[in-house]
Amino acid sequence: MKKFTFILALMMLCTTSFVRASEELKMCGVVISDAIASSAIVETLNAVDGVTASGVITYDPSTCTLTLNNASIVSTASAHVIERQSSKGNAVTIQLIGTNTVQYAGTGYYDPIRSNMYSSLTITGEGSLNLLSGNASRPSIDVYYSTVYITNTTVVANTTIGNTSTFGGFLYVTNSNVTAPSIGNLNGITLTDCYLIAPKGAEIVSNYNGNGATCFGVDKKGKSGNIVISTEEPAASYTITITQPAHGKITVQETTIDLSDVPETTLLHFIATPDDGYEFEAWSGCNADGSLTVTADATVTCTFKEATRTVTIPTLTNGSIVVTDANNNPVDISQPIKWKTDLTFTAVPNTGYKFAQYLVTWEGESLSNVMINPMTLTLNKNVKVQAIFTAVPTYAITLTQPENGTIAVQESVDLSAVTEGTVLHFTATPDEGYELDAWSGCNADGSLTVSANATVTASFKKKTFVVTLVADHGQILVENQGINLNAVEYGTALQLKVIADEGYVFSTWQYSGSASNVITANTTITAIFAIQTFQVTFVDWNDAVLKEAQTVNYGEAAVAPEDPEREGYKFTGWDQDFSSVKANMTVKAQYEQLQGIGNIHTGDKSVKVIENGQLLILRNGKTFNATGAEVK
Repeated sequence: MKKFTFILALMMLCTTSFVRASEELKMCGVVISDAIASSAIVETLNAVDGVTASGVITYDPSTCTLTLNNASIVSTASAHVIERQSSKGNAVTIQLIGTNTVQYAGTGYYDPIRSNMYSSLTITGEGSLNLLSGNASRPSIDVYYSTVYITNTTVVANTTIGNTSTFGGFLYVTNSNVTAPSIGNLNGITLTDCYLIAPKGAEIVSNYNGNGATCFGVDKKGKSGNIVISTEEPAASYTITITQPAHGKITVQETTIDLSDVPETTLLHFIATPDDGYEFEAWSGCNADGSLTVTADATVTCTFKEATRTVTIPTLTNGSIVVTDANNNPVDISQPIKWKTDLTFTAVPNTGYKFAQYLVTWEGESLSNVMINPMTLTLNKNVKVQAIFTAVPTYAITLTQPENGTIAVQESVDLSAVTEGTVLHFTATPDEGYELDAWSGCNADGSLTVSANATVTASFKKKTFVVTLVADHGQILVENQGINLNAVEYGTALQLKVIADEGYVFSTWQYSGSASNVITANTTITAIFAIQTFQVTFVDWNDAVLKEAQTVNYGEAAVAPEDPEREGYKFTGWDQDFSSVKANMTVKAQYEQLQGIGNIHTGDKSVKVIENGQLLILRNGKTFNATGAEVK
């Protein structure tokens, strides 16, 4: 239906003899004629496939003025939305009233506005124009070997204004606000009564790379953000440099501000963050509170100092406080003290007083009570420390003298009024033979920390000793009843009985420790034994003593004399065993009588007749037979 209506409209135009075609302008491929201009252009555009138009759109051929009044044209047709044709007719003006949108929504080689060769186009009016291209590589306003004037109006484009090849024309912007991603590839750009304000530092470079005049960033390659032309002169801006200090860092509260491009009069607030153990000291390059109203380039820094805190001890009564560090060195609290130092406070009461409590007040916190003395604090904040002392009461200490000894106190004090907390040390002196058994009314070691009235006494007990009995050749019996040799009381007289081993006899007592059997110390009592001896006498058959009596120890052997001789007899031994003597003995020689006729004496020779008629001749103790051979 839309196509049929469009053809019908063209037929009507062609059959009207008075209609003169205006060739300056095309819209969505339709030549804008006097007939169309005198009727509603919106309906004509809506008849084109892919075109939607609204608002009020008129064209005055007498002035070549296209008026857009709160109009919207959206096209996907194969044509430029608004096209100023080449070298035809007079200059064309687009008059803007209200808010207007011209959009090429397709992706083809077409633009929202195209100004062709050797022609000129003016965009003006108190309204505004939004130009939208569906093809990011195509201009929103294609200045193709032509001249475009943007005068006294506002234009916002989503793609470049200018040309995408080398066929650029001229752009004149006068007293207008223009925004586009880029403006370039033109033979010239002229700004009058308006300013290139963005990106920061952008400038117009003539014949850049041989491609004509182009808006670039300060690095000649552009910067992020749109090209902005404004009727308002841009405010001055400055660079604020932050020099980071030692022992901390500086940040700016206004995090979205580019410190390399800060508008004049901007108020900045700097934040100083010290490292652990340090604190802020002073700002440099800004106000004392870290603020800065920007009026020029500036360098901002600060200094940090080692963090310190203060300790306050008010005037104390009845005592004092000693402050020391972790190494027990005195600390001068009149000077600032390093942050987080561990301090020990020791309350020292005057005589007659005692520590009661500390009153501790940290900066910004409520009072707290501390009952511990000494007290250790980590100095995170300023602190006030006060010590409270109270009078110390006195107490009566009574000594009750015990039996078998005495007690006394080491300290020279008046026991009727001893100050609380005083430490007393008692001594016990036992009588001879006694020792301390136990204390009463004080500690087991005889000390007492006075905290109340007290009666102190002690008990004594007899000393006991260990008695060791030693008997190498017998045994010792204790005849006292109930005696425990491991605990014999002092002065006990031991009744001892000795039983000697066989062969031994008790000799004497030996004492080590006590001087006798009366025990006065740990004692070893040794029984000394002597071995028994006996007399052994050897006699002949006629009781004649063969060897003088000899003394022989019990169980030992006696030594026999040489074998005796008896004429007519043969010695056969002794009458008893003397190899283990255990009594006095008389040992007699034993003989056996020989058979024969006896002896014949002839001078120094003796002749003995023995059995069998043999004759023996005795010479010098040797015996020979009758032939002279020695008889064995």
